[in-house]
Amino acid sequence: IKYAATFHPDIIVTAMDQNPRGGHLSNAIQEAVDDGAVYINGAGNSGYWEHHWLEAIDQVVLVGGTDYEDGRWHEIVLGEPYLSTYGPFVTVSAPASGLKIAVPWGSGYDTQSGTSFAGPIVAGVAALVKSAYPHMDRDDIIWMIKRGVDPIIATGDTLNWMGTGRTNAYRALTMYGNVATLADTTWAHELWVGGDVIVPDHRTLTIAAGTTVNV
Repeated sequence: IKYAATFHPDIIVTAMDQNPRGGHLSNAIQEAVDDGAVYINGAGNSGYWEHHWLEAIDQVVLVGGTDYEDGRWHEIVLGEPYLSTYGPFVTVSAPASGLKIAVPWGSGYDTQSGTSFAGPIVAGVAALVKSAYPHMDRDDIIWMIKRGVDPIIATGDTLNWMGTGRTNAYRALTMYGNVATLADTTWAHELWVGGDVIVPDHRTLTIAAGTTVNV
């Protein structure tokens, strides 16, 4: 993390349930955040409502896991249950079930599950937002991520403890205003717009019937 921070990155993503190095690791992460990095980490796979040691660091994005039906991710692996950790510290959630990933063995690809793989999805959304809006700083990007979501199906003790929702790259990009209109685009369902909507010449913006546009 200290080495990465020397390059002043916009985004850092890790997958750590525990803190093996105590204050040294916490300090390194805090320094990266203070330097402006969006720091993202998976929330964990314990399946319980519990605190995460990273929540003590201000502005760290902790990512919960969702399944194919936008519920809290859970599955049985070799007879053992694995579920997304949940709690008030979760910032946002992302798909965590049956994800195709690159691996250094076999064909080079494998299918894995867990919040370790949900975190990089949110990091990808953060990168898209930063690419589309280079002037945005860490707090702006986190704001876009937290609001560019779809609802999560949650009941009982998980209700309201999976962050603001399941990340949606399209919504995160179109909340601010003009990215959606760089090509012929149709807005549908519900979206958030926080700036001017500019439609370039020879491009069309269609707003589908029943769409809710929040400004």
